[in-house]
Amino acid sequence: MGVVYMRAGEKKKLMVYFSFASHKYIDLVQFRCICLWLNQTYFPQPIDKNRKMLYLCVMKKQVVLSSYCWIISALSTALICGVFIYALKQPDNEWAVWSLGGVIVILFLFTLCFMPLSISLDNESLNINRPLKIKSIPLIDISDVRMCPPTMGAIRICGSGGWFGWYGWFKEKDLGKYFAYYGKASDCFLVNLKDGSKYLLGCKDAPEMVAAIQRKLK
Repeated sequence: MGVVYMRAGEKKKLMVYFSFASHKYIDLVQFRCICLWLNQTYFPQPIDKNRKMLYLCVMKKQVVLSSYCWIISALSTALICGVFIYALKQPDNEWAVWSLGGVIVILFLFTLCFMPLSISLDNESLNINRPLKIKSIPLIDISDVRMCPPTMGAIRICGSGGWFGWYGWFKEKDLGKYFAYYGKASDCFLVNLKDGSKYLLGCKDAPEMVAAIQRKLK
């Protein structure tokens, strides 16, 4: 199997193919890892008549944090580090230092597990790319998607309200309960699933991402 990508101006093209004799397709997780750093839409093209083509069209958009997020994240990180350093300097305080250190580790692990870095789309799923794990929503499970910025009346049930983004469970009067992954309210769009679940996602060029998802759902 070969992977070829070309650059033409600002557009990037990624072509994934395998020989006619081979029946083994590339794994989607491997494909996402290969092209996670790319930010454009991929347009597959045939290589030649003697080869089969694996059509995987992917769009990836970065999650952009708002100024509020950066300020909250910076101040909170500085405060946590300051408290920990202060605790280290206190004599006969090992138990408190270990306890505080454990809480800090858990806090940052929670952040790495849920903090959204980017949103990507392929032929089979809509993906929330997080530092430690990719959250994938199969396209067959999505009923509709539309632009939908959150309101000031959003209530946080469990999650982050600005610490390196918004992620976790929230609730609004009009939308009900939903799980959020976004960095800026103006970039948000709502994903409704067939089982009634809702995701409020956000990324750069959100209208373009919404349009791409809607095309996939048709």
